[in-house]
Amino acid sequence: MDRSVQTNLPARKFRPEIQGLRAIGAILVASYHIWIEKVSGGIDVFFVISGFLILGSLYNQADRTQTVDLRRFATGLMSRLLPMAMLVTISIMILAFLLLPHTRWHAIILESAASTLNIENWKLAYSAIDYLDREDAASPFQHFWALSIQWQFYLIFGLSFLVLAKIQPLRLGRINISIAAPLVLMLAGSLAYSVYITQKDQAFAYFSTFARVWEFALGGLVAIVLPELRLPLAVRIGFGWLGLAAVLSCGVLLNVSTVFPGYAALWPTCGAALIIIAGQTQSRFAADRILSWSLFGYVGKISYALYLWHWPILIFYLIIFDVTHAGIVGGAAVFGLSIVLAAISTWIVEDGGQWKTERGRNVTWSFPAVATAVAVAMVISVTWYGAEASWIAKERAMDLRDGTHPGAEAFDRANRSAITAALVPGPLWARKDLLAAHADGICHQTLSGTAPLSCVYGNKAASHTIAVVGGSHSAHWLPTLIEGLKNRDWKIVTYTKSSCLFVAKEANEDSRQEASCKKWNENVMSRLLETKPDAIFTTSTRAQHGIEVIPPGWLEHMQKLTAAGIKVIAIRDTPWMEFNVSECVERYGTNTTRCFRPRSSRLATTDPAAANASLVNLTLLDLNDHFCDEKWCYPVTGNIMMFYDKHHISATYARTLAPGLMDDMNPALVEIEGRRAKSVGG
Repeated sequence: MDRSVQTNLPARKFRPEIQGLRAIGAILVASYHIWIEKVSGGIDVFFVISGFLILGSLYNQADRTQTVDLRRFATGLMSRLLPMAMLVTISIMILAFLLLPHTRWHAIILESAASTLNIENWKLAYSAIDYLDREDAASPFQHFWALSIQWQFYLIFGLSFLVLAKIQPLRLGRINISIAAPLVLMLAGSLAYSVYITQKDQAFAYFSTFARVWEFALGGLVAIVLPELRLPLAVRIGFGWLGLAAVLSCGVLLNVSTVFPGYAALWPTCGAALIIIAGQTQSRFAADRILSWSLFGYVGKISYALYLWHWPILIFYLIIFDVTHAGIVGGAAVFGLSIVLAAISTWIVEDGGQWKTERGRNVTWSFPAVATAVAVAMVISVTWYGAEASWIAKERAMDLRDGTHPGAEAFDRANRSAITAALVPGPLWARKDLLAAHADGICHQTLSGTAPLSCVYGNKAASHTIAVVGGSHSAHWLPTLIEGLKNRDWKIVTYTKSSCLFVAKEANEDSRQEASCKKWNENVMSRLLETKPDAIFTTSTRAQHGIEVIPPGWLEHMQKLTAAGIKVIAIRDTPWMEFNVSECVERYGTNTTRCFRPRSSRLATTDPAAANASLVNLTLLDLNDHFCDEKWCYPVTGNIMMFYDKHHISATYARTLAPGLMDDMNPALVEIEGRRAKSVGG
């Protein structure tokens, strides 16, 4: 990915082994993405190379002239980096519009803008901690996160060196300590933060600029110190092989996608640093002899383009052929096409589409040309966004009261597809067909939060209160309850949190998330026992991955509530389809088994919670006959999309479930209402 720029900066001796290291990094990144489906650590290698070349050049300029020409520096960067990035960006947007399902458009529009503005890493960082965004499929722009961090690195260090250049130099030998010492502090501070934030929130840390700055600083310090090193040849040869082994083995020995950056990123970054320190040994037994091969040199030259092209080609391949893995043959096609496009685009963009002569020819892109390319990308993005908003408005304006969208009622008529009409929600806005409370961080707690956030719905002056408690599968019943209770003397209070069941013991793969869930449960239980609502509405089972069970600690919570005299209404979990429902329906239609799932693979034969039916003050509900018949679980019924993603009920379908839910809940509600009336009358 690295395309370090030295335009208008002091010249450096060409280092063929660094070009070879670039090639190794690009091949690792592409091959791991395509075939191994892991992260290789190759990006970290690029960051070190960028730090070595860019910070080394800035250091030389600052030390020699006591200033940094930021204008020329920025112009050089933009003319070298942006044309290729804009070519790939515009190509992705055009191909996405022509080839991808409508369900993908919204994410692509947002990420095209984020990538053009070089903030894609922050878009992904905050998506990684957003429960709903985590359900989205990979975007063809996702790999731009590394380029965004690189641009932010240029900004941070360009300004830093401009300031440091003004300080009176203090020297240790030929090293300007006034510049080198702050760089050491930046490395130490960023590395410490990286270790801390990776332990606390790895998904966020992976895309955080501040957790990655130290990798660039490491390369910069190598550039500053290297001229002063006088290492024996044997040591340099050893460094080269040790560094190459570290770079190649990182993705094999470490689960990079779950432990990086943090201290684990020292593995590939130090490996890259050792190769740079080893330099050109002129020994036939050294690693640099391999890295200096002409083939590696050429791949290194096109490595930036290869990085930019391989990921969108892979994503387009997976979507178009409707597969989750590229496989050996498909992966070879993806890799081969990536190499071809990288070679052609490098020839056109960097070589000006002309064959090299003995004198050579380099293309210098003018600032107006680069600015025009960026503007074109932004205009396409804004235009596309406006068109999408218009189409969504038309979809949402549909009148659902004309009898063509019965939703759940169609199951009762045993004729799910009797009436032909446009699907609601449509594919463009299905992903957002939920109550804002489910995602706003005000009424619904986030993945990491522990406070018992709550909001009140319905008649706020009502005599009776029902509390909706639990994770997102409790929250997705909120539209049903609001619709069903709108003409009754009930108000609804919510206590919900993303990916956190209302149980005494949460079993979660992420220990940090488990800790926040446990604390949230304790806080909510205290609030419920203090306020004593008339009833609690929560889920009774968990059907994730088709294995339906009573979650550990569920019964303990229920017994505590019922013993306190609080009525518990617990509903069986709905089926997890575990594929993008609206996208499947858009591509294959509403009545194809490609978008159905066998009921036996989604739900247990009988309700696992039924064994607790005799518990006093507990009412068990099961509405899964509105999602599945005896054989299949469906994506659409009565012309309404039942799920807005892989397993959450769409708000539109949830509202059509209100009559069925009220029929089943009514005995419990009447009992509570009668109890309150008797208490008031007595």
